[in-house]
Amino acid sequence: PIMAAGKGSWGHQLIQLAGYVNALVYVDTAYPALDLEQVMAVRPDFIIETSFAEEQKRLEEFWIQFESGGEARWKVLFLSDNSLLRPGPRVVDAARLIRDRLAEEGGCKP
Repeated sequence: PIMAAGKGSWGHQLIQLAGYVNALVYVDTAYPALDLEQVMAVRPDFIIETSFAEEQKRLEEFWIQFESGGEARWKVLFLSDNSLLRPGPRVVDAARLIRDRLAEEGGCKP
C-alpha cells in the first residue's frame, strides 16, 4: 500500500502551511494506506515522495510505470529533507521547501 498524508497529519499541515490544498483533505484518517486505484481516483496534481535518496531510483521506477500508461496526471516530487519527516523548529523551512518545489514544477502559486 501507499502511505499517504490525510487530514490531521504532519504532511497535511505542511501542505497547508505552504499555501496548497492536500488532495486528501476529505480523508478523515491521518495516515491512510491507499492502493493505486484510490490514488488515481483522488487525481492529485503532485505526489510528494519523502523517502530517502537511496530509495529514489526504486520509487521512480514504481511511479513511472503509471505515468507512461497515460492514466496518471500527477508529477512526483522527491523530497528527502529531514524537516519534512517530523514536527520541529524547522517547520517554516519545510513549508517553504514544499512551496518552492511545487512552484518550480508548475504548481499554482498559493
